Amino acid sequence: TNYHVLQSVLKGLGPDTLAAATAGTKAVRVATVTALSGSDPNHQKTVSYPAFLVGVDPSHDLAVIRVTPEGSDDGLRPIDPGPASSDLRVG
Repeated sequence: TNYHVLQSVLKGLGPDTLAAATAGTKAVRVATVTALSGSDPNHQKTVSYPAFLVGVDPSHDLAVIRVTPEGSDDGLRPIDPGPASSDLRVG
């Protein structure tokens, strides 16, 4: 996601907590991700998962979060970025 989306939450963490979160030594919940599940548009439901901070780069307006829908059977699947991730462009 974008850094500015989480900026107010991150500023409230304090430097020690932010450093521990981005170093992977502390799980810090920063958001809730909500999505529609299921491939059938007539039978979708809303599901929510906690999102934990992985890292930030404010100079590039980037925040990386981790969402792990473990044990769920809601139809969420990772996206396929295409034939070669080297072909991806920002924007």
